[in-house]
Amino acid sequence: MEGGRDSNSGLDLAPAQSAGAMGTLPSFSTMLTARREGIQWLEPQCGPDFLSLRSTKPHGRIAVVAHVYYLELWPGLSASISNIEEPFDLFVTLVAGQSDALARTILAERPSAQLVVVENLGRDILPFFSIVRTGVLFRYEFVCKLHTKRSEWHADGETWRKELVSGILGSRRRVRLILSAFRSEPELGMVVADGHMYAGRELWEGNREHLKRFFAYLGMDDTEFRRAFAGGSIFWIRPAVLQLISELPFRSDDFEPEPLGKDGHLVHAIERLISLACYELDMTIRQTKEIMPPELPKGTSL
Repeated sequence: MEGGRDSNSGLDLAPAQSAGAMGTLPSFSTMLTARREGIQWLEPQCGPDFLSLRSTKPHGRIAVVAHVYYLELWPGLSASISNIEEPFDLFVTLVAGQSDALARTILAERPSAQLVVVENLGRDILPFFSIVRTGVLFRYEFVCKLHTKRSEWHADGETWRKELVSGILGSRRRVRLILSAFRSEPELGMVVADGHMYAGRELWEGNREHLKRFFAYLGMDDTEFRRAFAGGSIFWIRPAVLQLISELPFRSDDFEPEPLGKDGHLVHAIERLISLACYELDMTIRQTKEIMPPELPKGTSL
């Protein structure tokens, strides 16, 4: 998950954009006033912006979904995305009030990109699941989920982000091998960067209260705390895994407002549930070191 500050309110959102002009977004204060006065707001996936995504016709077998909060990190993220050689569709969620210039930049680079402006709630998790709940991602063979992770609470947050992104998009060869592994191994559900699988009951306990209601919905219990999960919320995944948890019982109002701590919030619970969904479908999660062949010694010829 995106560390520090991040996005989406699920109230009233600007229209999804591709090559057109950016829509006009109501101010966050206006939306909060409406909420206090009891006006019923649609969940994000029911708003016209997200609903418009339902008409998307895939141009390839891959969907790339990126949440951009830290605008200055987009160029590096975009360069990594360029390592995907196969046709793909790009969906980008941007933060209201600070992203107009970046929206124009993205559309200049990638005119077919689908842009959605969101408020600062739920970090990268709520925007992602708002797209998932439209059903558009279920038309693809694979989904690559990204965000401009910074984790300002972490002493080495910059290195952490670079490892997560380069681990799954670090080179064209790496991407080819990951996609080949998915296609040759039907049981492979998710691929993450090396060193970003986490295990230990203590890493689950802080999220117990949130997880309890999801466990009841999914027919699970706290024996799941023995499992490892993919941390960092940057990965390749099969849409079938997302479909299993696309209707989890949460609303945008359930997400705690910023600032958030480093654990124990709804975003952290849902991050862990994505891995559990893989296991529930008898699928595996692999780190890239399990996919990449060993490096040949320098000077070795094939």
